[in-house]
Amino acid sequence: MEDESLVFQLQKSFKEGEGTTLRLISPYCELAGRQYKASFHNHTFKSGMVTAAPSVVVGIYRLCGVQVVAVTEHDRRLGEGGIAAGNVMWREQDWKNPYDDALLIKGFEASFPKDHVLILGCMPWDLPLTAKEPGFIAAAHERGAYVVLGHPARWNDTPEHVLDDSELRQCDGLEVYSGARVIQGAEGSVADRLWDACLRAGLKFFGLGSSDCHTYDFTAPQRPTNGWTVLWLHELTEEAVFAALRAGHFYASSGLEVDEIRIQDESITVEAAQAERIRFIGAGGKLLKEVAGSKGTYRPQISDLYVRVELDGPGTPFPGSGVPTQAWLQPVWIEA
Repeated sequence: MEDESLVFQLQKSFKEGEGTTLRLISPYCELAGRQYKASFHNHTFKSGMVTAAPSVVVGIYRLCGVQVVAVTEHDRRLGEGGIAAGNVMWREQDWKNPYDDALLIKGFEASFPKDHVLILGCMPWDLPLTAKEPGFIAAAHERGAYVVLGHPARWNDTPEHVLDDSELRQCDGLEVYSGARVIQGAEGSVADRLWDACLRAGLKFFGLGSSDCHTYDFTAPQRPTNGWTVLWLHELTEEAVFAALRAGHFYASSGLEVDEIRIQDESITVEAAQAERIRFIGAGGKLLKEVAGSKGTYRPQISDLYVRVELDGPGTPFPGSGVPTQAWLQPVWIEA
């Protein structure tokens, strides 16, 4: 059943007739709680060495102002029965989170033939199938997992790679921004064109931001603070986090914070104090409106299909990346 709290009724007149009723279906209509930074894509394994236990990782992020952390080691590097060659083996105490003001979420990065998919909320041995077997994502969903296509910018020019794959189409979202690849510029780190192709095809993917952290060296591009997701939570619990993810109560960021998202008076208004440019994007990536400054408003049309918002800020996520700090909001769907 459709959640009526996510639906905003908008009355407008169009050339094709008076009294046309549009519905703006948005995850931002009735947000509750406060904002929390979340990092859902992190590794502890590099060059054959375990660099940090999960409990240490959440402590590092907590000092950086990030209060929701998932550790997502590659499935091929995880083992249950002892440390095999090249495997990470965590002890149960490694997962004990000593902080009341931060969350540590279990997960892993599943290795598909050409793709990496984050499985948040369970481990490989919780599933009856492997990532190479049909039905893997459905099995993850059955166990309450949230599934995200990782660092997919390489498919920007070939979206059929995702659209024609019956497994990948079942993802809940994709990483519209991957901080680990920002040194490659927008082409390597921002999957906006793929996202628009998926949205236009009717796949209602949400967009997440990640650091894809592989090192806790803060001078490296794969450092912890190189991208995150901002969630609205009414309480800091794992249940609330997964509810917010499924409802789209979040946005992706590479360093820019959004102050207000307002849907009323036949328009979508977004404000961010540090924003220098705001873009309203429609079906297939069409630029609907661009505004210089920290506040922008757009009045949707039925032909837009959906409207999502990108914001550019000052500086760059990493020196030499050639891209500004940004934020990406979830699409607002337009229906007659």
